Amino acid sequence: MAIRKAGATDARSAASGAPRGGLRAALALVVAGLVLGWAAGAGLALTDWGLALARPPMWLAAGAGTGGLLGAALAWWTHPLRPRLQRSADLARLGVAIVPLPFAAAADLRRLAPDRRTPVGLLIERPGSPFAAGVRDVLAALDATAPQNPHGRIVLVAGAHADVGATTLAAALATAAAADGRRVLLVDADLRGRGATQALGLDAAPSGIHEAAMGAAPLDHAIVEHGGHGFDVAPASASRLGGGRELYSAVLWPDLLTQLRIRYDLVVMDAPAALEAVETRMLARTVDAVILAGRRGRTQKFAATAALTTLRKGAPVAIAVLTDAPPPKAPRRR
Repeated sequence: MAIRKAGATDARSAASGAPRGGLRAALALVVAGLVLGWAAGAGLALTDWGLALARPPMWLAAGAGTGGLLGAALAWWTHPLRPRLQRSADLARLGVAIVPLPFAAAADLRRLAPDRRTPVGLLIERPGSPFAAGVRDVLAALDATAPQNPHGRIVLVAGAHADVGATTLAAALATAAAADGRRVLLVDADLRGRGATQALGLDAAPSGIHEAAMGAAPLDHAIVEHGGHGFDVAPASASRLGGGRELYSAVLWPDLLTQLRIRYDLVVMDAPAALEAVETRMLARTVDAVILAGRRGRTQKFAATAALTTLRKGAPVAIAVLTDAPPPKAPRRR
């Protein structure tokens, strides 16, 4: 079963290049300052006091210039003082292994069949693409840095904030590990967004991991086979039996994780953004390792640092992945 195009929202946005929202906001502030300054200058120019001091065009120019300067100052204050991640070196001070993940190039996606034009489809159909090589690098870094477990390992994938490609990263890791011959389970731990469930084209399960942890359903009812990519999936539950806080603090939750470690070599959990959901921070305390994702040109440096500090209160953060990274340059021929 191919990942449907409509469900891979964050994957497609991760391939769209650096966002320009900050620049547009800055330009909007400058234009607003010019308009307000011109309006104020026009108001003064029409008064008797203004006519006595200078010609109306001078008031208009002075008002527009002052407003433009104020708008530019405000734009500079709100945009550049919060620098965004641009390269892997920006994450160096976090003290974790850093892996750049190149975006899925549109040219590579166009070579695929229409129903396979997703980053995970690219990973399967074109294993030599920069995106596929980046996913394998993430998996290799995880194997080298994450603590080993006598049985399987449970890894949490979370973005510093929404729209960084964390769901695509989780699905791609599960696909790459399954292709390596491992027994893999992908868990949709986002009880609200259900990103992985939708991205894989699955319906919300009547009973899922949520119900199994609360003792309301057996674990086997929460897991479905996903033959299209060679791994099993635990979709998000359609019910609202409690919430994330109740789930990860449930008495049966540690026993459920033990069962998953015995059944699988690798369990990948797709979680909500670290800075936006308290249940992600609670879940991080129960897994073996955490992968933090940030997006080039969108994730602010202070947000990545804050997310890492928050997640470190639980399991060790094994890797920081910079999504939407430019592909590596080919060596020059002499």
